[in-house]
Amino acid sequence: MKHHNSGTFPDKLFQRGLIIAALLLMIYGKASAVEDSSYVAFSQVKGWFRLAEAGNTAPVVISASDFEGVKRVAGLFMEDIWKVMGTKPAL
Repeated sequence: MKHHNSGTFPDKLFQRGLIIAALLLMIYGKASAVEDSSYVAFSQVKGWFRLAEAGNTAPVVISASDFEGVKRVAGLFMEDIWKVMGTKPAL
């Protein structure tokens, strides 16, 4: 078996992709386990994460060392929240 060097750019990108995919699967699994198929709630629901409430939004957290694509997607996500809620989250 050939030794795999995990320090190269494609390998790190692949590893990051696997981590993101795993997180999305966990989030999807949590959301699909809820009886109501809605992803949006207008009142507090136990176990759900509040993205925004009463004009306040949760901050978007990324690392300064993240890939440029991660930074770009974070910015686009923040713009989407601003368009819906009228308040742009802190980065």
